[in-house]
Amino acid sequence: MVEKKIPMIPVYVDSPMAIAAMNLFYQYPFYHKVMMDQQELAHELETKMLVFVKSGQDSKALNNIKENAIIISSSGMMTGGRILHHMMHRLGNPQDTFLIAGYQAEGTRGRKLLDKSPTIKIFGKEISVHCTVEHITALSGHADKEELFRWMGNFRKAPAITFTVHGEGKELEQYAQSIRERMKWNVVQPQYLQRVTLFKDL
Repeated sequence: MVEKKIPMIPVYVDSPMAIAAMNLFYQYPFYHKVMMDQQELAHELETKMLVFVKSGQDSKALNNIKENAIIISSSGMMTGGRILHHMMHRLGNPQDTFLIAGYQAEGTRGRKLLDKSPTIKIFGKEISVHCTVEHITALSGHADKEELFRWMGNFRKAPAITFTVHGEGKELEQYAQSIRERMKWNVVQPQYLQRVTLFKDL
């Protein structure tokens, strides 16, 4: 909006967790990767059109919006929560864009959208997908690889077993191997339906 790349349109933050987390950005800006003071942060995050949607009733009222707007809603991989109502009312609209941020695990609605499924099941109904679906990987609710290694570096003693479970395919295998090489830890990448006993017999 500042660079005039998109018009000044309302931005609805429709996620109780995201609204609560916004306070942390204001309180602790020095922990954020983007270095700026509180005043700069407030200027970057706020527009005259930013609206925090706090109640479920107000969230559902967003379904009636027909003009241009940005709705920010979250629920992991679209397994539940307020995002489902937005999906019900937006997926079938050719003029709408559904922008997915971050990783989507196999079997989730988010992954089905990315895989261009023609319909998505929501509240027991198959909803046809006619909107534009886009994906960006620059945003994530998780620490990145180096941040995780920094966290692991604080362990006083290596865990007996480390399981790599978030991710899939070759990337997950490479990450497991990186932990073995850099940390010298015992790393296991569990297989589907594999059972592991996590305690020793006394």
